[in-house]
Amino acid sequence: MIDRMAAALVALAGVVWVTAATAAGAAPLTAEALRAALAPKLLAQAERNPAAFARKLDTLTKAYGRDGALGPDGIDRMGTVMRAKIRADEVARLMGADLDGDGQVTEPERAELVATLSPGRLKRFIALWDTADADRSGGVTAAEATTAATAAADKAMGPERLAEWKTLMVMDANADGRVTGDEAVAALALLGPMEPAAAGPASGNGPCGKPESTAEGDGSPTSG
Repeated sequence: MIDRMAAALVALAGVVWVTAATAAGAAPLTAEALRAALAPKLLAQAERNPAAFARKLDTLTKAYGRDGALGPDGIDRMGTVMRAKIRADEVARLMGADLDGDGQVTEPERAELVATLSPGRLKRFIALWDTADADRSGGVTAAEATTAATAAADKAMGPERLAEWKTLMVMDANADGRVTGDEAVAALALLGPMEPAAAGPASGNGPCGKPESTAEGDGSPTSG
């Protein structure tokens, strides 16, 4: 029963895509064209689980899209929000070692914090510290922390990464510059089986916590 429902929903989404493409005078999207256009990191996520990726796009659309569709302007808004979040997180990561609250982290303070960190958090802290302590003074000021955090945010969600996300526009069947949920589901169905829930709205209305992961590495949209 579930398999029949899934097939029906995907077929319906496919009709929507083909109808929109025909109305816009565009050729229907093929799996080959989708694979060629999507950025490799996004394609890997989409091929691994098309239904989960469709739900991720639904979450992003609710957070950053307009009128139920996601366009390049929404992706730019996502970048602005995520850069601010990453910047704040990385500053907090460094300045959390400011034990006396004087606005800078000394080597003894750093040692106190390092002793409490798990291996994963320690690795990230050391990498960030090495970037922040550019003058190799052995300490980090608030200004140095902000500079390092801004660089991390720009690397994680800067123009190059946002350009990758904008390859999603290949799913825009009617060429109106935005991707709707139906267009995304129909396009992703080309890559593999879709669960019935993928064609409906994802639960929750809040923004996606990580469109891809932030300075920690890549994964979702974020680990996304």
